[in-house]
Amino acid sequence: MLNLSIGGSGACSVAFQTAIDAAVARGTTVFLPPGNSGGDAAQPPPASCDSNGFAPAADNVLPALNLGPTTQDAQRYSWNAGTSMASPHVAGIAALIQSASATPKTPA
Repeated sequence: MLNLSIGGSGACSVAFQTAIDAAVARGTTVFLPPGNSGGDAAQPPPASCDSNGFAPAADNVLPALNLGPTTQDAQRYSWNAGTSMASPHVAGIAALIQSASATPKTPA
């Protein structure tokens, strides 16, 4: 599985599409969330390529993050939301499904 929480603007580039196609052809499931803007999920690449709001802290995820502003600092917990938090959860659930399946699942 491949989990990428990145975004861009404009149409899906040839480079993104080629990379996604190559991963899927090898049987890799690709997770590409559409971004945090709340806009149309079909717009920002790479989520717009083929094959593929912020709430109060209590509704977000509490990950361990490095909070150093310019250099490495101690790990701390910090409430966070958006695709960087959602995409790993979806990828993790898919991995659990794959591991419990008698027949390997395909990207389709």
